[in-house]
Amino acid sequence: FSTKKEPITKGVIVKVLGIEFSNWGIPRLKCEKGFLTANKSYVQQQDMSNYFTTNPGLVKMIQDDFYYTSAEFSTKKGPISKGAIVDVLAIEFSSWGVPRLKCETGYLSANKIYVEKFEEKNEF
Repeated sequence: FSTKKEPITKGVIVKVLGIEFSNWGIPRLKCEKGFLTANKSYVQQQDMSNYFTTNPGLVKMIQDDFYYTSAEFSTKKGPISKGAIVDVLAIEFSSWGVPRLKCETGYLSANKIYVEKFEEKNEF
């Protein structure tokens, strides 16, 4: 921790790439933009089990929602109805570290309370 970089706002989710130890044996969180303290009084592990963090392929809307113009969700683009099936192109993360579903029409929440993985069922 000899050189400070940009500050991180409380509540921001940061992807941790690994843990490295200082010369004194203190654990540090290795992130894309540098290192963070591993002290639990400053950071907590985020439970991402409620989000898609890998591309699910097709998703079905569980409730009405909106497409957004970017992963930041600052501007709504248009509505999407419950039951709609959407092809997901990729997973992108907002600057706060929240996963989003990148689709042809815009961005959707990757939160599983809004969408579920759609599995086509062949019925014969």
